[in-house]
Amino acid sequence: MDLLVVGAAGRTGRFVVEQALAADHLVTAFVRNPEAFNLSHERLTVVKGDVLVAGSVAGAMEHKNAVLSALGVKDRGPTTVFSAGMTNILAGMKAHGVRRVVAISTAGLDTEVAMPLAQRLVSNLVIARMFRNLYRDQERMEKVLEASDTDWTVVRATMLTEKPYTGKYRVAVGGPLDRPERISRADLAAYLIACVGDPQTYRKKVMISN
Repeated sequence: MDLLVVGAAGRTGRFVVEQALAADHLVTAFVRNPEAFNLSHERLTVVKGDVLVAGSVAGAMEHKNAVLSALGVKDRGPTTVFSAGMTNILAGMKAHGVRRVVAISTAGLDTEVAMPLAQRLVSNLVIARMFRNLYRDQERMEKVLEASDTDWTVVRATMLTEKPYTGKYRVAVGGPLDRPERISRADLAAYLIACVGDPQTYRKKVMISN
């Protein structure tokens, strides 16, 4: 497949690019600062742009089969990176006839997750408050996707770690996971690549955990 990875320079996005290349895909990495993206490959194209600038991402969309969004932010303040960024991604997809998009979101939005009481208290009273601005915009992003006519998949990830790839992760398509654990960025990236061609995940929210 010919894939566009948005947020490719981020800590998860780089894993997505590397694993997509390892799986023999063509990859276009959409980044704000190409000079700082020190990755090269014969099947990799690096494109400079800002997902928050309307029309910027559209220029990288031509001939793509799918878009993988690994958008992220560096602080916990109010943001529209996820929702406005996805709005611009969808506009670019529409302009070039691209239907498939996979986007990382957070498992913190799933209120039906079964977990021990102590873990739930920490999740609701500490983590949800710390990341409330991110959660709010990721929720807005999910609604933007749901309102679109694309073949979207939202991958709701648990807390991310820098641990190495294991290939051992659990997913629940359309529902929560019991007793979720943290997941490495490398394993999350592996699932994004694995699900991009899976129609059973179209227009579904998928929770992922180690």
